[in-house]
Amino acid sequence: MAVFGYFINYHVYILILSMVVINNAQHEGKCEPITLSICKGIQYNVTIFPNILGHQDQSEAGLQLNQFYPLVKVGCSPTLQLFLCSVYTPICSTYNRAFPPCRHMCEEAKACEKLMKKFDFSWPRDLDCSKFPLKTEGDLCFGRDIIPSTITPTYVDRRQCLTGVGFSCPAHMTVHENDISYEFMETENCGAPCDSKRLMFWTEGEKQFANLWIGCWSFICVISTLFTVLTYLIDMPRFL
Repeated sequence: MAVFGYFINYHVYILILSMVVINNAQHEGKCEPITLSICKGIQYNVTIFPNILGHQDQSEAGLQLNQFYPLVKVGCSPTLQLFLCSVYTPICSTYNRAFPPCRHMCEEAKACEKLMKKFDFSWPRDLDCSKFPLKTEGDLCFGRDIIPSTITPTYVDRRQCLTGVGFSCPAHMTVHENDISYEFMETENCGAPCDSKRLMFWTEGEKQFANLWIGCWSFICVISTLFTVLTYLIDMPRFL
C-alpha cells in the first residue's frame, strides 16, 4: 500500500510540473524575424507569436494579412501597412507577449474603408477600432505620434524592440518629483507602479484561476500523502 501511495505522489508531482511548463509555454511568446513580404521594410524586423488574433505563426497570419496587399499597394492610407503588421505580426517586446496597436492607428488606417466599400467589402470585425486601446487610457500599445508618408526600413535590436517606435510612458506609470531616476523601456521618469493587488502583469481572473488550480492540486497531494502515512501507521510491523 505504501508503494502505491508513493506511486501516486510521484505521478501527481509529474503531472503538476508538466501543467506548469505547458501553461508557461502557452502564455510566453516567441520572437522571430519577420518573413512575410508585406511587412518587410517597416520600422521593426522582429515579431512575436501568438499575435493578438490568436495566430500561432506567420504562415497562419499571412493567410489573412495577404488579402490586404492590394490596399497597401494602392496606398489608400499611409498608416495601413504599419497598422496591419502591428496586428498580424506584432512587434517583439521585452514582455514576451504581443502588444496591440493604439486606436488612433486603426482609425487612420480605416480611411481605406471608403475604397473597400466600392468593391462591396467592409472593414473586418477583427480590426474594429473600438477593440484597440486609447493611448490616453494608459494601456501599453504600439503607435507613433508622427506617421510619415513613406516608411523607411530601420533595424531594431531584438532586446530593444519598442525603442524609437512610439512607446510613451502610460499615465499611471509616470514618476513625478522623485530624486531616484526610474527608466522603463528606456523611457525616463517611468516605472512600474507599486500595485498592492499585484495586477501589473496578470489580470484578476488569471490570479483567481491560479489560486484555484494550485489549491485543487495541493488538496490532491495532501490526500495522497495522508493515504501513504495512514497505510504505514495501520500496519507498521509490515515495514519494519
